[in-house]
Amino acid sequence: MFKSGFVSIIGEPNVGKSTFLNQVLKQKVAIVSSKPQTTRNVFSGIYNDDDSQIIFIDTPGIHQAKTKLGEYMSSAALSTVKSVDLVVFMINAYDDVLEYNLKIMEKLNGIKTPVFLIINKLDTITDYDRLNNAIEVYKQAYPFKGVFGISALKGDNVDLLLLDIKKELQEGPKYYPDGEISDRPETFLIQEFIREKILEFTHEEVPHSVMVYLESYKNKRNIIEILATIVVERKSQKGIIIGKNGSMLKRIGSSARNDIEALLSGKVYLELFCKVEENWRNREYYLKSYGYKDIEWRSMILQEYQGIILKKISYKESSEIIYLYTKEGLISVLIHGSKKIKSPFLNLTKVLNYVKVITTGKDLKTLKDGEIIINYSSIHESLEKYTYLLMVSELVYYFSTHEHDHEKLLSFLVKVIEKVKITDEYIPFINMLELKLLYLLGVNPIFNKCLTCGSEVNLVFSVQDGGVFCNSHIPSNYYDNNVLNTIKMLYYFDININNKIEVETEMLKKIRRLIDEYYEYHLNYFSKTRKMLKGLIGY
Repeated sequence: MFKSGFVSIIGEPNVGKSTFLNQVLKQKVAIVSSKPQTTRNVFSGIYNDDDSQIIFIDTPGIHQAKTKLGEYMSSAALSTVKSVDLVVFMINAYDDVLEYNLKIMEKLNGIKTPVFLIINKLDTITDYDRLNNAIEVYKQAYPFKGVFGISALKGDNVDLLLLDIKKELQEGPKYYPDGEISDRPETFLIQEFIREKILEFTHEEVPHSVMVYLESYKNKRNIIEILATIVVERKSQKGIIIGKNGSMLKRIGSSARNDIEALLSGKVYLELFCKVEENWRNREYYLKSYGYKDIEWRSMILQEYQGIILKKISYKESSEIIYLYTKEGLISVLIHGSKKIKSPFLNLTKVLNYVKVITTGKDLKTLKDGEIIINYSSIHESLEKYTYLLMVSELVYYFSTHEHDHEKLLSFLVKVIEKVKITDEYIPFINMLELKLLYLLGVNPIFNKCLTCGSEVNLVFSVQDGGVFCNSHIPSNYYDNNVLNTIKMLYYFDININNKIEVETEMLKKIRRLIDEYYEYHLNYFSKTRKMLKGLIGY
């Protein structure tokens, strides 16, 4: 049985969380230093073996914040604990009972996620009686699922801890392809490697006042060219970073380049600059600009969506991107290997399928698991039905970025597809959806009163004016009362009650023309699929 899951590593600053992650992965993905608050961002390290995949979430140290950056770091760490499969709470073996550790445990109260207490740096102590007394206090304060002692630096007992972590995980999919070691891009790791050298080579307030970002990253034929900027808060700090005749900047760059070349497996040209942004750690603009945003950690782990696939495109040789319309709106999901014959998602990606997907990522999401809720493949057998629904999919896709009630439209879309599936008299249901969307977009026609005088009798409909007129104010172009009554009937029809609407073919042609004109005149929209449909049905 293949097991997988997410494990959050939390604790005070400088307890060895990043060292533990590097030890587990047997390579460097997280920077480490003797200075507290080295880790600022939440990010993942991905452990793989033959029968499991464990995504370890390395978090910033939880501490009493003195800056807005510090508040972000502690908040980001605690936000992970409700959305993972296991929490690893790490403490130092050489510490007595710390009040702040007890406060962290109070914040864990009420979560359903199991928590392991990990005593790190066992290699640094000899007084085990003192340690056991401290552990008993912690065990009285919180119902830990297990208590373990390790040395992350030396690797002592880490393999045994991994076995116990696996026991807590459930059967699950492989969330990330083989070979991936982190959810963060290489550019993020490069910035961190540079910042690590600053932490190593500078002292006092300088390390905590530093931020690094990349100006450019160019992969040339024989060398990777990287230009990076180091941000500090004061001119005096800039002087320290640059050093006499640029000596410190060269030292930082030379040392960081070695780690970057090991990461990228290639030759690197690294050029560093330094600039001052006063008090950037307390200024919201800079925190957001440098990536320290208030985010819901769940969005970085797993998200579940249900919806209709409106469109799909090929991605590279064997993968696809689907565009899924959900109650939240349109999302795009990358599905690795979906075009391969043996892919479990081969049939999931068909347009018009109603599916459930589990994803990670923010903008372009990546599929981790999925299933077909309703398979509408039988509709594909009728070219006319399928083309009509492609026209509807195109329409919904086009207006999916507009502000309206996506949940209501999705519900109506599913009902219309069901009607198309079970009846041959389906065209009026298509028209109903097109009319309902006009209402949701806020450009719905006015049916009940003459736009000029307010009369409610002998009305005709004008597309250009978006409403009705009486006999005394008839416009130059209009649809007669019979068309108007049919439009009103479709607009107010309860789709939940009836499966059949009888509308004569000639009237359907007029309704089709009216709706096309209305969308083109008021929304500047005309469907590309409509041309194909006209070739099939003749109007």
